[in-house]
Amino acid sequence: MKLFVGSFVVCCLLFVVCSPVSAETYESLSIINAKNWAAYIDDHLGYLYDSHGCLHFTPSDIYLLTQTIPKGIPLKIWGYGRKTLPADYAAAPYFRDLADTGSDVRKYSALFGQNRTRLEVYPGLGRLFILVNDRPLAQVKTRPGPEQFYLQENMVTRQTVSSDFSINTPTDAGDYKILRSTSHYISPTYYVITIVPFGAWIEKQGDNWVFQDGEKWYQLPRAIGADLDQPYGRQDNNYYDVYLNGQGEITSARWGNNDFGKYALLWTKDGRNSYPELGYCEGQVLFEQVTLIRQLSDLLTAPGADSLEALVAGNEDFRVFRDVYDFIASSGAAQPASLDPVSCSYVRLFRGWRLSATDQANFNREALKAFRDYKADDLPAGESQRRRAVGFYIYVRDMAWTFDKWAGWYTMVRDDWTFFRDLRVKIREDFDKFGIYAPGKRRMAVEKMLNDRLEFRQALWR
Repeated sequence: MKLFVGSFVVCCLLFVVCSPVSAETYESLSIINAKNWAAYIDDHLGYLYDSHGCLHFTPSDIYLLTQTIPKGIPLKIWGYGRKTLPADYAAAPYFRDLADTGSDVRKYSALFGQNRTRLEVYPGLGRLFILVNDRPLAQVKTRPGPEQFYLQENMVTRQTVSSDFSINTPTDAGDYKILRSTSHYISPTYYVITIVPFGAWIEKQGDNWVFQDGEKWYQLPRAIGADLDQPYGRQDNNYYDVYLNGQGEITSARWGNNDFGKYALLWTKDGRNSYPELGYCEGQVLFEQVTLIRQLSDLLTAPGADSLEALVAGNEDFRVFRDVYDFIASSGAAQPASLDPVSCSYVRLFRGWRLSATDQANFNREALKAFRDYKADDLPAGESQRRRAVGFYIYVRDMAWTFDKWAGWYTMVRDDWTFFRDLRVKIREDFDKFGIYAPGKRRMAVEKMLNDRLEFRQALWR
């Protein structure tokens, strides 16, 4: 569900420092390396989205799992009704809190490979546990498939409704083994959007669109190329690092719309073939993290006074996040012009806020009836009609939860502004020592540092 497109056009700037500098010398590095960014950002990413039965994880958690869990270990997925944990399970620390550096990741990879390790998933509790020699060592939050079957619906306008007829199902209980990990899962069902790795560089060469995978270039699927040829801002897919020519046409970009994100954990029943379900970070969540880190890096490096509101006013995406916060804080009474009015109407409906005549005119009538039938527990008798009604409800719910997500990004920075302001000051002082003054170079360097920390690497001047 795409409710707004942020402005992700960046300058092509390289930040190069010839000789490494110790983290102890520069306070900004010490501050960045001392903070558990994986836990901090994970706690603010919000809703992980429903799946078709797979297990959804945060970007940092799926990175940890794919880098440490060896193939062949047992995986037990319990039924949704099992909501009582054995003794000591609940007290197990979160895996993201145990690892801080690459050496920690390698340590746990060796530990799991050299000992009797197994995984247990409790879908009804949204938890995965890692057990070593039958003792719970760590836990990870996960969002399984929905407990009930439902057909997801996508409303396009007030007059028309389009459906993707993909059934969201519960995660299958059973006994499995880990088959392998991958940094690029290609889905036979969603081949066109998964053949291109998340973050892959795309560019137009002559009349053809191509993408890079490793050292090689490949022809971009025609549907994605046609999307890139649309006027900028009208794309249906997610892209970042977008570059435009003098006519405002896209000439290159990074792919941000792979549904399965970057890392995936596969399991098997027969020991040879992957099971239809798998564990991964939903591509939309990974793209949102890319967006959030990029805009956060901009706030930390933009010129001017260290005033949050002034910096937000100069950042297009954070202005939207603040406007969504104001909309929610006012129970829908304040509706800034930056927000889509139809989306606002559906959020008011979901939250039970006062509806105006304009709201009523914005609703799709079938969707409105389905939503109210679901809320009243008065679903139609037919299975397909029931699924359709539930799908409409889920669509409206997801829209409201997405608004919560955006508002949370603004309050994250607002509530912790003392930390971010102090870090901003130290970053500025350190860049001044280097003689690096261009905001674009500063932003790209800070963005690289934060992304390194999200994959448990120490930030370094490069």
